[in-house]
Amino acid sequence: VLVATGGVSMVIGASVLGLALSRDRKAASADTEGSYVTRKDGVRPAHQAGIAVLSVGSALLVAGVIRWAVVASRSRSRSRRAQAGATSSWGGATRGLTRGLRVAPHRVTNPRRWSAALSLGVRF
Repeated sequence: VLVATGGVSMVIGASVLGLALSRDRKAASADTEGSYVTRKDGVRPAHQAGIAVLSVGSALLVAGVIRWAVVASRSRSRSRRAQAGATSSWGGATRGLTRGLRVAPHRVTNPRRWSAALSLGVRF
């Protein structure tokens, strides 16, 4: 959503800015100084709005890309942990039960605490 909103905002901001710049260039062809100033003053709000929307759109786009990168890295690390948990076993008794849980089999020394470590993800 952030990337799409940012991209659309950037296109809109660039369009408004482009229209403002073309109108600004046309102001030079005014017949009188008064019409020149009026045209220049009329372009200023569109110019400022174009810059603002383009800036916000750029920020949204960058935030969306960063968010995608963070989510992708988290999902990769979670899948690695899940694979490691699914392949590890304590004497074969817990194979497959540890998928998605954070356990520390090397720290659990008392067999009675294995179930607590599996169900709560507690490190002993």
